[in-house]
Amino acid sequence: MPQSLSLVYVHIVFGTKCRKHWPALNEKHLPRVNAFIAGVFRNHGCVPLAVNGYANHVHPLINQARTVALSKVVGEAKAASSKWIRSEFEGCKDFQWQCGYAAFSVSPRHIVEAKRYVANQEARHKTLPFEDELTQLLRASGILYDERFLWD
Repeated sequence: MPQSLSLVYVHIVFGTKCRKHWPALNEKHLPRVNAFIAGVFRNHGCVPLAVNGYANHVHPLINQARTVALSKVVGEAKAASSKWIRSEFEGCKDFQWQCGYAAFSVSPRHIVEAKRYVANQEARHKTLPFEDELTQLLRASGILYDERFLWD
């Protein structure tokens, strides 16, 4: 084939260091944080379909570029947004994301549902802690994990 073609949707989840709640991730500032993170993905050739979070974590949903490794673009999104959050928001001088992330492939048939899932973070977390949400996603996806190394 003379060209490279791909359509890879990925739902990514990463939390703050020690799952700490930060003022930058409150409902007042979160739209700016989401837009910044979306911009980092866009700058690496990925198409952000939805980015949303709540208090101590974020869920980017992207169409991954075929020219960049997922680990690289997620690392760039976390590094750039950490630096920006530390400089942009009062009370966030020590802001950090956790070291790792989770990534889930999404079928094109389920992309509308995935967008709805990402958009619904605030309502979901009125009753469900982030820790429970992530472990439910991991179990539902069949991803094996060791709870000792899940959180930092």
